[in-house]
Amino acid sequence: MQRIFKITGLCLLISLIFYGCRNYQYFSKSSVFFNPALPLKGGKTGLIQPCILQDKDDVLYATWVVYLSQCETLFLSRSFDNGETWQGKPLDLGNQLLEQSNHGWWPFCFKKDSEGYLYLVQAIHYPGIFFSKSNDKGETWIQNIQVNDDRRKFAYCRNPTFAIDNEGTLFIIYTKKKKVEEINPRKKEENFGVYLSKSFDGGNSWSNSVLLKEINYLGATYFPSLLSYQNLLYLAYGNSIYKSSNKGKDWKRILRVKGEHTKIKIIIKNDSQGNLYIVWPKGVVTKKDVGLGGGKLEGYVDIRFSKSINQGRTWTRSVHINDIKLPFEWKMAPPGINGTEQMKYLSQVTKEPEVFDLAVTEDGQIIGVIWKDWRSGEEELYFSYSLDGGKSWSRNTRINFTQGVKAASMVISKDGSIYILWTKHNTYNAEQLKSPTDSMKVYFSSGSIGKDLHTGM
Repeated sequence: MQRIFKITGLCLLISLIFYGCRNYQYFSKSSVFFNPALPLKGGKTGLIQPCILQDKDDVLYATWVVYLSQCETLFLSRSFDNGETWQGKPLDLGNQLLEQSNHGWWPFCFKKDSEGYLYLVQAIHYPGIFFSKSNDKGETWIQNIQVNDDRRKFAYCRNPTFAIDNEGTLFIIYTKKKKVEEINPRKKEENFGVYLSKSFDGGNSWSNSVLLKEINYLGATYFPSLLSYQNLLYLAYGNSIYKSSNKGKDWKRILRVKGEHTKIKIIIKNDSQGNLYIVWPKGVVTKKDVGLGGGKLEGYVDIRFSKSINQGRTWTRSVHINDIKLPFEWKMAPPGINGTEQMKYLSQVTKEPEVFDLAVTEDGQIIGVIWKDWRSGEEELYFSYSLDGGKSWSRNTRINFTQGVKAASMVISKDGSIYILWTKHNTYNAEQLKSPTDSMKVYFSSGSIGKDLHTGM
């Protein structure tokens, strides 16, 4: 009996050492190498996440919001030599109302298709959602076509996302304020909704937008993300994934993930076989101190990954990508402090990891994730990859060696080359909130797995 107790105790000790509070997970040594970051020119940069794409001819496209002559617009830069050199200019798409602003808030969606077309959807502050496309690698674009049929000045059309199915139908989902007749009298506070518009003629005309009643509006800072595979549509929004098999007429929630405190944003991608890949942040609160003078939460965040090989019916058990617990701190403003003052207060004390992007090669052989965290005491950009379908992940690699990462976008080419577009601010304090674009800059980083880019070995 004594021997049994000893063996049991030894097993418990081993479990504690290897598992702790989370399941033990092995991380392989990282063999990724990155070139020094290359700053890209294009004017003062806005706050919205930039976007990088690669077409079938390996041309790279980088798009971000710029602030030129007290007006905002989009900037497109192209590289025909794998990111060695870039050529860029502001986009002039016609019918575009440039607004005088200093907050850099110009939501857009930039995508491509297998034929080489580029698609751009913008949420111009007023009057709404606009669509444009290019068939000559971004050299020329059709003039903006307005998508939203609700032309009220205060409809607040925002946060568009775009997809095209195998029949050539174009879909745009965005958020806006509901019309009076769409508001439930018993839920008057729910006065914003998620809407869908479709085009069957390549984007020349768009259907009236339809309220998606199955999907609850989450807020102005939540961005829906739409993708398609053959005749199926998938929408990631907040902590949920929805699926439609009839061109967006009906939607069914197929997954909802949970976490404590942290703002959950699921990022979803697919490969050429229709397999689905997702990442999201899962927060765990370890200390909570709330009082009249405000409150403070402390804990850690795991960046979780899961995969589905059957169109979202079932998902693999999630694993964490981060090789250490990622600490977060979040301090609530005292009662009575709202609006700009509240944001000014929070910006100085909040430290929270954020997932930026997920990239998957067409064959699903390489998966990469980028995010920012505060493990070093400053917000910095990190990368990890998987070569076995997401079962195991590499040790985390820091991409930048300067503080202040704001947002990032990534693609991984078929040969395993990694291309990352990211923005950073040189300083971040209360004064910067008055004009955040003054210190924002755009950088490009390229890398490769298993090959030192300096030696070629």
